[in-house]
Amino acid sequence: QIFQLDGWHENFMLAARAVMDWPNGMGAVVELMREGAGSRAGYYGLRKELGPLADFGVDYGATPQVVAEVNAATKSFYASNGRTKPGTSYEALENAHSRLLSYREAVRKPGVTPTYLTSIVKHNDIEVVQADGAKHAPVFFNESELNQLLKERSELRPLDRLPVITGLPMFVVHGLVQSGHICVAKGAVARFRSASVRPSEIEKLEARLRANGIELDAHNTKPLLKAIRDTCVGGKNLLPLFRLCLDGDLQHSMSEGSVPLLSRIMVREEDLIASISRISDRSIRAPDKMSRRDVSIYLDVDVDDIIGLVQVGLLKTTPAEGGGMLVGKSVDDFAEKYTSTHYVARRLKFATRSVRKSLARLCIEPAAIFQSANRTEAYAWRKKDLARYLT
Repeated sequence: QIFQLDGWHENFMLAARAVMDWPNGMGAVVELMREGAGSRAGYYGLRKELGPLADFGVDYGATPQVVAEVNAATKSFYASNGRTKPGTSYEALENAHSRLLSYREAVRKPGVTPTYLTSIVKHNDIEVVQADGAKHAPVFFNESELNQLLKERSELRPLDRLPVITGLPMFVVHGLVQSGHICVAKGAVARFRSASVRPSEIEKLEARLRANGIELDAHNTKPLLKAIRDTCVGGKNLLPLFRLCLDGDLQHSMSEGSVPLLSRIMVREEDLIASISRISDRSIRAPDKMSRRDVSIYLDVDVDDIIGLVQVGLLKTTPAEGGGMLVGKSVDDFAEKYTSTHYVARRLKFATRSVRKSLARLCIEPAAIFQSANRTEAYAWRKKDLARYLT
């Protein structure tokens, strides 16, 4: 049957010359196979260059001695003539934009680990070339695509850094993620990283606030957080009120300056009070873990009082491995049953230092007495005892 194939004569003569001039004649066979490399899949490697000759004897029963002789002759040819190198032999690799990096070169880049490179190959996130197509063949990465991926990865901002960047407490950040106002980065750029966002997400927040803002008289406005405290509408309502600003449902203006985003949102107290009626206080729940700053804003308590509230059992901390955070459920329990001296003072127009004496005249005693971090005596009050005066 071999003599019925097209080109059998040339192939027969080539094989005869290879055998008669063994092992030097093998070089002509290798050269012929290399000339046909352009018709094979892949970019470079033995299977690209030699085609079926790369697996000589695997499928058609050559004796071990013949296989060894052919492999030795092939290696001898390469020892004299050199191997084809990436970017030099095939047209697809001569384009500078398609330069490929070896695995060893790629893993040396800052921030790159073997696990991360393996995941890129598995998910085909960028152009990846497996030289010979075999399971354990060398792997190469498109350099420009890998560099772009690593650049975007380095620009990510961890979610827990947004309070520093924007001034927003973490319970607000989590709420904005849940409502879709902030999109967490996904895919290869964020793989094996803690929850992070692209810088554009922060820019989108500010752009949306500006687009939905209006010009307000600066003398009649306050920063959003200060207005919440002064009107005593509750720090936990910062999240829904911030969402109203984003959606253009709470009139606000944006001040200029280098201060964090939250401090540049200016509102009028009357607009804030009018908007609070549209918010269901019971639908707002604290996250599982909260920092002291978050709790201070959420409960409208002095941050120095939080340690004392923990010591008297009105707030609970997470185990040590949780970083000394406070348990969200205990924060919600406090918000439902108790209130702080600072809140009472603002709400009833008392001086902070005179709150206990003023309430004692009304026969109201503290729910808890504790020492603040600054070594002064501090108090927590039951809401039910104050209900008639706070309504």
